[in-house]
Amino acid sequence: MKEVLRNFKVKYQHDQTVGELSTKLATTIQNKSYFLVLDDIWQHGVWTNLLRTPFDPAAKGIVLITTRNDTVARAIGVEYIHRVDLMSPEVGWELQWKTMNITKYTEVQNLKTIGLEVVRLCGGLPLAIKVTASVLATKEINENEWRKVINKSAWSISTLPIELSGALYLSYDELPRQLKQCFLYRALYPEDFTMFRDDLVRYWIAEDFVQEQETQLLEDTTEEYYYELIDRNLLQPHETSADYARCKMHDLLRKLAQHLSGEEFFCGDPQSLETKSLTKLRRIAIFTGKEFSIAPSVQKEHIIRVRTMITRCTALEVEKYNFQNTPKDTSVGSHWFNYTKYS
Repeated sequence: MKEVLRNFKVKYQHDQTVGELSTKLATTIQNKSYFLVLDDIWQHGVWTNLLRTPFDPAAKGIVLITTRNDTVARAIGVEYIHRVDLMSPEVGWELQWKTMNITKYTEVQNLKTIGLEVVRLCGGLPLAIKVTASVLATKEINENEWRKVINKSAWSISTLPIELSGALYLSYDELPRQLKQCFLYRALYPEDFTMFRDDLVRYWIAEDFVQEQETQLLEDTTEEYYYELIDRNLLQPHETSADYARCKMHDLLRKLAQHLSGEEFFCGDPQSLETKSLTKLRRIAIFTGKEFSIAPSVQKEHIIRVRTMITRCTALEVEKYNFQNTPKDTSVGSHWFNYTKYS
C-alpha cells in the first residue's frame, strides 16, 4: 500500500494503519485512470483484500499481474491470461553451456545428449538451468561427472515446496559448508533488497562464517566467497553495478534460503515477531519505518539465544537483560552480539 502511494508521490505517515492508507489511496485515485503492475504475486489477497477497494473510485484502470500460480490468477479474476512458453530444449542447452563460461561449442558438443537431459530435469526454466550449469562448471567436463550430478538425491527431496525442489536445492546442496551459511544469511533481508558487497563481507566475518587462510587477509577470503556465490548464480549482481559491488537475490532463491533456515531466522515486521515462538530464533531482521520494542513479556531465556539482530527503524527498545548477564557458555555472549541498525 505504501509503495503504491509512493509511486503516486503521495505523502503518508509511517505509523498509519491499513485503513488510513486505503482512504488516502482512494482519495488520490478518485476519477483518475491508472495502470497498475503487480509483479510476481504469490497470494491473491494483495489485490482482493488490500488494493481492490481503494482503487474502486477510479474512472478506469488496467491491472497487469505476473504470477507463477494459476490459482492466484483465477482468484483475482483476471480477464485474459498470457502463458509464457518454457525455454525450448535447444535454447536451454545453449544457455547451459554458455553459463559454464565455455567459449566454444566444440568443447561440449559430444555432451549434448546428456546436456539436454539436464535441461529437461530443470523443466525449461532459465534460473534452474543457470544454477545447475554453475554446479556442472565445478566438475570435469565429461559424461561420467555430469551423470553423477543427474543421479544426485538432491533432485528429489520431497520435503521442499515444489517450486524450490530439484535444481534450486541441488545448487544449495553442492555448496561448501561456509558458503551455505553465507547463502542462508541473505534470508534476513526483504525481497529485492540490494546489498553492498563490503557490507556483506563485514557481516559474514562478524558471523564467523569465514575460514582463515594463512597467507590471505580475512576480508580477501570473504570477497572470494561473495564472488563465488555470484559465479554460481546464487547472488545476482545489481544491473547498475559494473564491478559487482552490489547484489540482489532472486525471489525463489531467497524463498529457498528462508525455508532452509526454518525457525532460526526471522525477517518481517514486529507484530509478526510477537506471534512467533522465539525458543529457536538465532537471527532477527526487523524492517519498519517506525519505532518498535521487543515485548517485555517475552521470557529471558528465549531472547538471550538470539545472536544477530538487524533493524531498519526510527527507534529500538530492547529489555536490558537481552544483552547483559548472559552466561558465557550459551550460544550468545554480550561481547559478540552482532547488531546492525540501518538509518
